[in-house]
Amino acid sequence: MTKNHLNDKALFRFIKLKVDHLDVFGMWAVHKVKNALELCAENKRRSRMNMILYGIPNCDTVRKARKFLEERQIDYRFHDFKKDGLTQETIQKWLQNLPIEILVNKRSTSWKQLTEQQKENLMNQSDLTVLTEMPTLIKRPVLETANVLLVGFKADEYQALK
Repeated sequence: MTKNHLNDKALFRFIKLKVDHLDVFGMWAVHKVKNALELCAENKRRSRMNMILYGIPNCDTVRKARKFLEERQIDYRFHDFKKDGLTQETIQKWLQNLPIEILVNKRSTSWKQLTEQQKENLMNQSDLTVLTEMPTLIKRPVLETANVLLVGFKADEYQALK
């Protein structure tokens, strides 16, 4: 989803104003455009409903992200890393879209507890099981939608989702 998407409401208002001045072909074109915009709006709504916010509930950054989404009444499902776990498939899917250096939190206490060999194996992706065993190694939150994968919380990035 891009930041420069059309303002659907403004376009609908424009179409409504111009409808009286159009011929039959114009009315047909307006109808097609309106249907396409409604489909876009429905797809956006569905992608928001399919949002999954991964993290742990006591993390301050996760709390900020949850508050942001809830204040804007954006539907999402919360996935608690510690309680619900994390699968290798999910991690692999994330790594198809972003480098491991973005996903792994090297400032975490979990990172500091790893041996040098574990760190090396993790960063060259030869052993990702450590992420399922210690999900607190992952930067939080991770927001997954149909189109976007965001790591960490930045209000301007989240604002673009709306």
